[in-house]
Amino acid sequence: MESHKNIAKAAGIIALATIFCRIAGLGREVITANFFGTALVYDAFLIAFMIPNFLRGLFAEGALSTAFIPVFTGYVTTEKKEETEKIASIAFTLSLLATLSLVILVILGIFISSRFFHFSAKVVLILNLLKVTLPYLILISLAAVVMGILNSYQHFVTPAFAPIMLDLCWIGAIFFLCPLFGESLEKRIFGLATGVLIGGLGQFLIQLPALKRRNLRIRFNFNFRHPAIRRMVILLAPSVIGVAVTPINILVDSFLAIKLGPGMVSSLWYANRLMQLPLGIFGVAMATATLPTLSGYFAKSEIGKLKGTLSFAIRNTLFIIIPSS
Repeated sequence: MESHKNIAKAAGIIALATIFCRIAGLGREVITANFFGTALVYDAFLIAFMIPNFLRGLFAEGALSTAFIPVFTGYVTTEKKEETEKIASIAFTLSLLATLSLVILVILGIFISSRFFHFSAKVVLILNLLKVTLPYLILISLAAVVMGILNSYQHFVTPAFAPIMLDLCWIGAIFFLCPLFGESLEKRIFGLATGVLIGGLGQFLIQLPALKRRNLRIRFNFNFRHPAIRRMVILLAPSVIGVAVTPINILVDSFLAIKLGPGMVSSLWYANRLMQLPLGIFGVAMATATLPTLSGYFAKSEIGKLKGTLSFAIRNTLFIIIPSS
């Protein structure tokens, strides 16, 4: 089937992009380890980075795969362009408002708690870094919405390569931003936190030209009662639990590790990065390439094609993963 060829091609592109991104990520970790090693300040930074990254995985990319892409692809397949533009605009607006509100509330909570409670120096450093890294959630959530829109239109190249922007900005921050913040590691780590923000912005901006080529105009739209949004919420609610299991485990492990002494969080982070390499290359690539096609078949009630495509995706994933194991 032609759709199977397209899925295989898209999965190959995503896998190739993932390999490049993971190699860049590995280089990022090597450079970071050389500069910060397993110092306490890097442990604090990782906790401050994991919190918005956990929320990203839960509500941005998690919501994207389980709710936004299936619903939006259905409208792309069956509705006019004006309607798809409207839904994309509503999703963009909702994502911006939700993450902005959450970030403001958490930062206010940090300021208020700091006035009434006495924290250890380690916790104070984490909270100060968190003030810098939290806005990353806003930027990466908007980038995730744009990625979902492009994937729904069977455009996978730009979204697949977008994550490399975080790696490049992270590395650039170590070499150029960190020295500007001072001589001590306690000061330089804030340069790395700033680099994370720039990386989130880069992941968003790099996808805009591809969105423009689709002639889609994203504007603020506050019609949150739209039926498509209601369907997304219904799909999202039960799936959040499943999506949250892995990031919650990583976050809890990190909070436990920080009590074991300096360097424990960093060591756990490096190990997790290595573990996630094969998962991203094989499993995620096929799932990302297949989901828009499956959603389109479901929207058109072509259940036979849906079953065939799902079977094709599972068989090819097993064909690669079993020998790799």
